[in-house]
Amino acid sequence: MTTRSLFHYVLAGQIDRLAPALRRHYDLPPGREVLVEGVMDAWNRLPWARPFAPFMPVPGRGQRVRVRNRGLLDAAGLPCYEWMREFHTPAGLATSYTLTKPAPRTMPFRSVLDCFNQPQTIGLTLEVEIADEGQTLLMRSRGPQYLIAGSMLAPLPRLFNVETVAVERAVPGSDDRVATVVVIGHPLLGRLFGYHGVLTIGAIKDSRSL
Repeated sequence: MTTRSLFHYVLAGQIDRLAPALRRHYDLPPGREVLVEGVMDAWNRLPWARPFAPFMPVPGRGQRVRVRNRGLLDAAGLPCYEWMREFHTPAGLATSYTLTKPAPRTMPFRSVLDCFNQPQTIGLTLEVEIADEGQTLLMRSRGPQYLIAGSMLAPLPRLFNVETVAVERAVPGSDDRVATVVVIGHPLLGRLFGYHGVLTIGAIKDSRSL
């Protein structure tokens, strides 16, 4: 059983380059978890689509956000990274789930597969990069995108591919705060939805049972 995190492997041992806040957020080996909390402004040009894509945010400013991140192992014994998000909106609690896994095939760049919803329905290959001398972690869509049915991955036609950019920057002078920006778009439809804000990363702990 591995004791190293998914992002330790993806970054090819360069995770030590990350700022302390970013490493605290992402270097979660299996069996460890961290609670991340803060306030986000969210926008969504297609709010009617949330029943089909619950990972899309509810628009609104100053939404309290709580994210539980865990390091896990998949059925093959490979490390994964789990996101369980709660957005506290004026209309009530909006939740979403993502499981970040090793990319299913070798890529000529550092990459992971973001799998959305429970059960998983959509998978996006994301390139992972360290920038700004370790102060920024950048993830953006590059490579195949999939429709997921159980253990099967069916590549999506390019017309149905989305463009994802997720940027996390360490807040200067802090070892437990990050500024987050996420934007999802489409080559023809433009920017679709996203959110941004500042999050505080709690202490890393042993995972509790679900």
